[in-house]
Amino acid sequence: TLLVILFCLLFTAPGNQLIAYTANKLVDGLAINIKNGRFLYNDTFDITYRSPSLDFTAEQLKLDLYWWHCDGVCVENFSAKTVA
Repeated sequence: TLLVILFCLLFTAPGNQLIAYTANKLVDGLAINIKNGRFLYNDTFDITYRSPSLDFTAEQLKLDLYWWHCDGVCVENFSAKTVA
């Protein structure tokens, strides 16, 4: 049962939206916006983090991971339209 819950959180769009919602609520100044995609499948999402010492924004961030053809977890693509 725990593996099914973990799978649903990590590999489904509603699970990823729940992760983003939870992170937004738990971390002051964090705003993660993922519309209908998933974090790990090269779908775009936006991150904004503001604190007294840091102001970070990344728009149309993409992260594509794979683990079938490498020894561990490999990053195939990590890109953003803008980072400020």
